Amino acid sequence: KIPLLFGRFLVKKGLVKEEELQKALQIQKELTPLPALIAVEKDLISPDELRAILALQREEGLSFYEAVEKRGSLNEKKLKFLQATVEQSRIRLGEILVKRGLISREELEDAFKEFSEKI
Repeated sequence: KIPLLFGRFLVKKGLVKEEELQKALQIQKELTPLPALIAVEKDLISPDELRAILALQREEGLSFYEAVEKRGSLNEKKLKFLQATVEQSRIRLGEILVKRGLISREELEDAFKEFSEKI
């Protein structure tokens, strides 16, 4: 069974429209820092290593994380740190919807509580 994502849940509940959800997801994507930039900013990889990773990524059609893994650029602990840092810096979908006036904070909190009980 495919898990229901929170944004999809909000649409099914009628709290936001599909178009509003898609716009909010696009904003979230645009505002989330790229893992490559965070990796360099946190001194996990050097700018030269980043260039090599990006070259491998382009050549082989890999995701950033796949290229990092293939090159052995980060050990498991540093990779997990990078992934956690990226996730922490991601602007939450609900926050975007509230800031755009598409859902109230109370509606968001109630919906998230209901959603959490279902998963």
